[in-house]
Amino acid sequence: MLILDIIHALEYIISQNFNIDNIIFLFVYSGDKLLHEYIKKSVYKDALKNYVKFLPEISFDECYKYYAMSNVYISCNKDEPFGRVLIESMEWGLPIIAYNGGSHVELIANNFNGFLYNNIEELSGHIMNLYNDKFLITKLGL
Repeated sequence: MLILDIIHALEYIISQNFNIDNIIFLFVYSGDKLLHEYIKKSVYKDALKNYVKFLPEISFDECYKYYAMSNVYISCNKDEPFGRVLIESMEWGLPIIAYNGGSHVELIANNFNGFLYNNIEELSGHIMNLYNDKFLITKLGL
């Protein structure tokens, strides 16, 4: 399940002893409730709860306040048909980290407006690159 990529990337980052004291991943999920509960259990089981916050389903009008407080947008959707959320994220000046598939490949140019990833190690590396380089966040988010 690609949605778990972020959880696995966070586990990998922690296992490498990177200092990520002030990193928070916001999960907004409006799909399968069973999957949402499974993800929550994975987070709490693996002691990742200090790094992950789950938001209830939010309305379209509420989305913008979360874009405004974010530094990066990560999409793990394997078969994104259009990528409206990526376009909205770009509108807010957020660099994108997205799975290398679906419409992501048409919307994201590596090192221009974000990064595409193929596996957990690449996703983790992109997260840490952006975490450690605030200028890169600005550059990719323009």
